[in-house]
Amino acid sequence: MASLTRTEQSKMLNVEVFDVYLDEEEQSALLAAPEKFIREFLEREGHTVNNLLIDTRLLNGEGCPGGSQKLVHSRADDWTFSSHYWQCEPLM
Repeated sequence: MASLTRTEQSKMLNVEVFDVYLDEEEQSALLAAPEKFIREFLEREGHTVNNLLIDTRLLNGEGCPGGSQKLVHSRADDWTFSSHYWQCEPLM
C-alpha cells in the first residue's frame, strides 16, 4: 500500500521531504496517469495540492531507475499556498 515517510525536515519549517513507497499495482497506476494518481494520493493523505511538479521520467512512463521516489512539499510563508514535487531519487 502506498505510503509517505518523512525523511527530513529542513530548518525552514515550511519544507518537508518524504520517501514514497508504492506497491507494483500502484506503480503501474502512477505510470499510466501520473498527475491523476499523485493528486488523488496526496489528497487522501490530507494534502491540499495547489501546485504539482512531476519528474519527467514519470510523465514519460519510464519510471525511476531503481524505483526510488521522493516527495518534496514546500509552503509559502503565509501557509496558504503549497507546492509538491514528486521526483525520482537521485542516483549517487
